[in-house]
Amino acid sequence: MPKKPYPGENPSVELILEKGGYSRSCFVVDVLSYKSLDNSQKAVIEEHLQAYIDKLVDLMPSIKEAEVINPDRFDPILLKGLRIK
Repeated sequence: MPKKPYPGENPSVELILEKGGYSRSCFVVDVLSYKSLDNSQKAVIEEHLQAYIDKLVDLMPSIKEAEVINPDRFDPILLKGLRIK
């Protein structure tokens, strides 16, 4: 089952500072490589990032939840803003 688009709001919304009463912070990790990464390499990176983020959530009670989002879930405005496509 495909995951819902990120940020999960109407694409006409350009800035979402809160979601469900929580403040949002967004970090982008840009990975540059000498050649294209295959899907398994990307999966390893994603798994390690998510594991580290999960530890941070446990260590910082002020964080409600955090999630690694892949570009295939970005809405068109986010893709344009990040200059990914």
